[in-house]
Amino acid sequence: MKIEFSKQLFVSDDDAWVVDYIVVAKGVGKTDIAIKHMDVNGSLIRANRVYWSGKGKDRAGHWDLRVGKGESYQAVVIDLDHGSEQDAEEISDTISYTVE
Repeated sequence: MKIEFSKQLFVSDDDAWVVDYIVVAKGVGKTDIAIKHMDVNGSLIRANRVYWSGKGKDRAGHWDLRVGKGESYQAVVIDLDHGSEQDAEEISDTISYTVE
């Protein structure tokens, strides 16, 4: 299984900051994958299953979420087949960022 995880920040039409988390997963089949969005200390804020496109073992998806300007966050892709949102297996590198 290979997971590519990235993010883009943008300002929405109503001037809110939004993070677009992007996941490209190869060889995952029907693995139950989600993104875990955390504060800078690693405490869970929210987790969400990814909206997928693609068939078979390779899939891609994204999740848009409003974030606060000046706030710092972390995110990681998790495998919900191996635990709950709090303790699921992490299957990507962690992304850390500050909304500037």
